[in-house]
Amino acid sequence: MCFGQKRVAARALLFENPSSLQSTPVGRDAKAMYSCEAEHSNELSFPQGANFSNVYPSVEPGWLQATYEGKTGLIPENYVVYL
Repeated sequence: MCFGQKRVAARALLFENPSSLQSTPVGRDAKAMYSCEAEHSNELSFPQGANFSNVYPSVEPGWLQATYEGKTGLIPENYVVYL
């Protein structure tokens, strides 16, 4: 597929699926509603009320990438609210 066709296809996809435009905000701050203990090295442990920075979608479904106390890792998407 040539470049022009890809661009048209991408626009058509956005038109047909407007919810794709309403994804998680990129680089936002968030606050933990619940505490979490990491089960893997790429996850973050944090207490309830923890403040995260640079929060953005992860490639892992249901997880966000975030920074907490200088460490960056995964946090459960349903554990946070955006500030």
